[in-house]
Amino acid sequence: MEELNRLPPKYIATFIRQINMIQIFGINIFEDSKDSFFKRRIRLFFFGGLLTIMLTSQYLYVFNINEMGAEFLDIVSAMSNIFIVSQGYIKMSIVTYKRDQIKELIMEMGKIWRTEIDNEEKERTLNSWTRRLKLFDNALFTAAIVSLIFFELLPVIHLIYAFITNGDLQFQLPVQMHFVCPSSLQCPYKYALGYIFQLIVGKFVLFYVKQI
Repeated sequence: MEELNRLPPKYIATFIRQINMIQIFGINIFEDSKDSFFKRRIRLFFFGGLLTIMLTSQYLYVFNINEMGAEFLDIVSAMSNIFIVSQGYIKMSIVTYKRDQIKELIMEMGKIWRTEIDNEEKERTLNSWTRRLKLFDNALFTAAIVSLIFFELLPVIHLIYAFITNGDLQFQLPVQMHFVCPSSLQCPYKYALGYIFQLIVGKFVLFYVKQI
């Protein structure tokens, strides 16, 4: 991160969130670690593995419609999820493969970023556009977080409501999966495990689809 710290602060502020989130998932654009290849990539392998499981499960769910007892709306939902998860998978692969090029581009743009502007009008223009860019980025990120929370928590909210009102308890997941059939969801432990899995993958997909 030493190279990154040498760049102008206002320039860094335009993309630092993306850099930090990429690092959470195991891709460090400004990597300076001397650890082994596996140790440096363990988080990437972990999240990539989860994404592969999710994508495989979605494909199997669609291909085994009769076995899963899926209805038309279930298939439509699964197809949209396949598209979204595939986007995340592809973008993750591109960022991993193009890591050095991304770093080089960031550094090159940092070199030409104006830090000393003798014209007040130009400085106001620069500040105005960077502020607008930040507002847009924050709005997009907030909208993505809100939509993810709503999507991920809606089934459990419905379950809690049914429990409070003594209604019919239906254990449902945000995303239908081949590896978690409806009958197995009646087991609270399997339901919780499936839910946690989807929460982790949901966070991962949120970033790669919405933030890149």
